[in-house]
Amino acid sequence: SEPLQENDQTQITYKVHSMETLGLVATSVGATGYGGYLKQTMAAAVAQLVAARTDDWELRECTWALFANLAITFEEAFAPFLPGVVPFLFESALSNSGVTSKQGEGAAAGIEGDEGDLDAKNYQVRESFVDEKEGAVQALGMIAEHTGTHFLPFVEHTCATLQRLVHYFAPTVRAGVLSAYPQVLSAVVAAYPPAAPWRRGSVAEKPHADVLALASGMLKEALAAALDDSSKEVCAKALQTVGVLAKKVGPCVLGPLLDPLHTCCQRVLAGQVSCQRGTDCFDDEDEQLENLEVFDGLTELLVAVSATLGASEPGIAFLKPILPRLLTYCREEAALGYRQHAIGTLGDVCVQLGPAFLPYLQPLWPMALHSTSSPSSVLRRNAIYTAGCLVELARKPDLSVQLLQCAVELREDEDDAVRDNMAGAVARAICAVDLSKKLDPTRFPLADAVRLLLSLLPLTEDREPIEQVLPCLVLLCTHQFEVVRPYLDRVLDNFLHELAQRIKHIQAGQSDTDPNIVQAPVAQEMISIIKRLSTAKNFGSLSGSLTAEQREILQ
Repeated sequence: SEPLQENDQTQITYKVHSMETLGLVATSVGATGYGGYLKQTMAAAVAQLVAARTDDWELRECTWALFANLAITFEEAFAPFLPGVVPFLFESALSNSGVTSKQGEGAAAGIEGDEGDLDAKNYQVRESFVDEKEGAVQALGMIAEHTGTHFLPFVEHTCATLQRLVHYFAPTVRAGVLSAYPQVLSAVVAAYPPAAPWRRGSVAEKPHADVLALASGMLKEALAAALDDSSKEVCAKALQTVGVLAKKVGPCVLGPLLDPLHTCCQRVLAGQVSCQRGTDCFDDEDEQLENLEVFDGLTELLVAVSATLGASEPGIAFLKPILPRLLTYCREEAALGYRQHAIGTLGDVCVQLGPAFLPYLQPLWPMALHSTSSPSSVLRRNAIYTAGCLVELARKPDLSVQLLQCAVELREDEDDAVRDNMAGAVARAICAVDLSKKLDPTRFPLADAVRLLLSLLPLTEDREPIEQVLPCLVLLCTHQFEVVRPYLDRVLDNFLHELAQRIKHIQAGQSDTDPNIVQAPVAQEMISIIKRLSTAKNFGSLSGSLTAEQREILQ
């Protein structure tokens, strides 16, 4: 906290690294571990800001990152510092100290308008100054999201600040503004929570008027940026932002904008928004790479729309003209990056639409199955995930058998994430048959499927399939015990392993609803099964093989 000396660059560098390190330490050890240092850290950081010179852009950028990390770590406990911190962020976000006229007239003023060529023609812009501004915008969003209702007094000024920067000449700043929109909205949602969670496809359900008005305004600006911004980074971020806003507020925010949003999606697919050059994934390699970022943003938006509107009439009307075009990006001649995103996206949409997705089963199934043999591990992973979703939807034994055959071939895949997604797909295939009845092994080889599933566990790289795998094992133990009996030790090991992961996760202060851990209802079923089996006569000696730690898990 010593004052900076004139031109002492070494000292500035030390302070920059100190700010970065303190933020990383706080997020690593958490609120409990860092709590004793919070006030001291904030006092030192504010002192640096007061003593900083105009051109200490990097120091301020790292201080904004420190504030953001502390807000993430301490959440509402960071609220007492807001009055002293937020004004610094406003000042930084709107400052022009790093922009000078090439004619030597000093700092430029009022350049927050849409003047993308200012730095190239009439002005000289310091890159570190733009980084500082971007950092201030990001910090405003993160602090708003993690302090919740405590940020409400600053929302109006924050929105006004972000709106002044939504057309700023630096694309990274414009993209940062779009990322911050849903985060700032979170503070308003926290202050005016809905009476009940929104329901998929229910356009008539409306949140608090202030929430809906703010979200609608943000969505319109994001949609305009997707259509008109010259930067692919900004267009992609705008598409993602529309999806995030929709999932945060619900279907009602999309209702009035479905027509322009649909037009935007069609123009992106046709390569006709401002940042594109009239190309699609079948053109030359350079243009494929340039447009892939935008395509990625589009696929995220489509998943969000399907999750928000579902198989409702507006949802089907929106997706029906788009999905056939998305299918063309799954063909072998499409560029690899497009195939990866398209196939994975269609799997996500399949889950959200349910039976309404059946018209796309026939064309997508062979492309998904063929893609599981791709040299690209990302494409294999996405393809096997989507194949599992299709089998679960179709509930046809012949498709389930084809999937199992594919799984056998990929069982030794060198990519752990492929194996994890394969476990999820096999679990979906097992649950697609009626486990409450005795199964004909010539139609569906359940014993082989169970043995294959267990060979792919435990999950390692990709934890998301846990949502399918563990409920599947619970159902097998409940309805197909004789099939599972030869593998009970492995089932038990997996149950205990996942229960231990859940306990460690919660003890570390993380959310007990994290999708990467077993959820409470399934965990209770797993514990009940273990306890029931450990006292059963036909359970053998497994009860006595439990370690002290494992017995503690079951308490």
